[in-house]
Amino acid sequence: MCEYEPDNVEKWMEMDMFPTAECMEVCRQWRNYGGEALLMEKFGDGRKAISIYLSQMDSIDQKRMIDQLFALGNQAGNVGKLNHFEFLGKFDTILKKAAKIAGKVEEATQQLRYGEDACFMILEFLNKYKSSTRSDHNNQPR
Repeated sequence: MCEYEPDNVEKWMEMDMFPTAECMEVCRQWRNYGGEALLMEKFGDGRKAISIYLSQMDSIDQKRMIDQLFALGNQAGNVGKLNHFEFLGKFDTILKKAAKIAGKVEEATQQLRYGEDACFMILEFLNKYKSSTRSDHNNQPR
């Protein structure tokens, strides 16, 4: 699955049709981080799953992202079209998955399953990411 349909691995893993431990090893070998994160959550390690998602977001090429934003900003009529860029779509999708895990609530206690620290992991990452993109922006030639 990781070799032939890497974008569908998470969908198949959600169906619980495959042995979880073996799938985890295959996802790691093929560097399918989305599948690995989903399986980590199934193993009950939501914090590790969030960490995997955050490392995926951290790997997005920030310089390229900023260059594309500046190029777009310099073209007339492009307001509101930023969601067409692959990095924003990828960033948004990964962030939603991490936030979904962090926001899961235990039915019996109505408490966050992974606690507030899972949400703070995401907030700290976003703050760090925002700071680094700002410094990259400030270093752009004028």
